[in-house]
Amino acid sequence: MKLIDYPAAIYKLRSAQIETQYELERLQHYLDTLLIDVDMVIAFDDDLKNEPRRKAKRALVLSEHVSYQEALAHSVSLTQAIAYQDIELERLRSTMSILKLQLRTELDAS
Repeated sequence: MKLIDYPAAIYKLRSAQIETQYELERLQHYLDTLLIDVDMVIAFDDDLKNEPRRKAKRALVLSEHVSYQEALAHSVSLTQAIAYQDIELERLRSTMSILKLQLRTELDAS
């Protein structure tokens, strides 16, 4: 890749990262909604008299909730994707800086 190509590559990757972050935010909102629904069911369950029972019931319901588990797994993969995008952005920026320094050195030597 040439030096002139790096800004466009950085822009493209950063745009993709923003989209991934937006998707993660939407997914987090969905997870929060599911948690509220579970908490509402637990709050009105007369058999759950104390906090440890409510926490245990919440954990049980969430572990059996397929949509919640799938969304949680997708959330983890999106978070990992964002981290990889950060690494690649840093690599592109660093490589671009090195190429710029090399070009300056060549120009100064001329």
